[in-house]
Amino acid sequence: MAAMDSATEPLGPGPSAGLGRHLVSFTDHAEDRFDLLAPIFRAALAQGCRCLFIGHRTTLPVLRDALAGRGCDVTDPLVSGQFRFLTAEETYLQGGCFDADRMLDSWGRAAVSARSDGCSGLCASAEVTWLHQRVPGSDRWLEYEYRINELDGLDQVGVMCLYDTNTLPAWLAPELAKVHPLIHADGMVRANAEFASGADQAADVPLAEDLEPAADRLPCAQLALLLSAYVDGQLIRRRRDEVARHLRACEVCAEKLESYRTLKAGLASLRTPGPVTPGFWDALRAHLANGPDPSA
Repeated sequence: MAAMDSATEPLGPGPSAGLGRHLVSFTDHAEDRFDLLAPIFRAALAQGCRCLFIGHRTTLPVLRDALAGRGCDVTDPLVSGQFRFLTAEETYLQGGCFDADRMLDSWGRAAVSARSDGCSGLCASAEVTWLHQRVPGSDRWLEYEYRINELDGLDQVGVMCLYDTNTLPAWLAPELAKVHPLIHADGMVRANAEFASGADQAADVPLAEDLEPAADRLPCAQLALLLSAYVDGQLIRRRRDEVARHLRACEVCAEKLESYRTLKAGLASLRTPGPVTPGFWDALRAHLANGPDPSA
């Protein structure tokens, strides 16, 4: 995240948000989020950073106008690619679920891409206003947020996570505070005294399993995404028990599970090939050298 000087900082006293910082914003109004973003994006663009915004409720026209009204014109950067706009569906919610490992990998690739395109860093912000919808995979959200702090090359990356206090469960805000070194609240950015900075503290950051609905309450189309992991024994006990309850009551999903088991057994049998007949490799090399038979 690019630094803000005293002439452009509207956020009150506190540390400037420099590159390599991970910030959480708790607000109940979109205008407060725009007040945070405009001076940071303006300074980041001036320093040659690539800026990225991942929107959920906010559309590109709304964001562009809000930033412009606060002195940050992104018209030309949008054309050049220095400023990019993506949606939550294109990033966090691909396939209708959240995959923590996939998203962490995406951040790493975005940082590498910015540097390879000649940018000095990556300044990104994302609306996490969908979290209360309890999408599959969101039980790993707090783990994911903490692991952002451990990304390689974080000194050239800034990530601002925007939460809406109108929909954020009250118990979750303190847990989110543990995983961000900077916090934006009440119009101010400050160092976060609750940040779990050490390995011993990080161990206390919980998995927010309550964010994800029980598997046996999911629609069959969403639960089907868990069946492969169920067959492979990769689900935690709670999820495994929930899937099992659903399978006892749903013939459609039970049949699909059997198809996965059949496929897995078939693939396993392919791992041990039978003996190669004498002369097979010589015949294959001759066939490849001579090309296909035109009369065949």
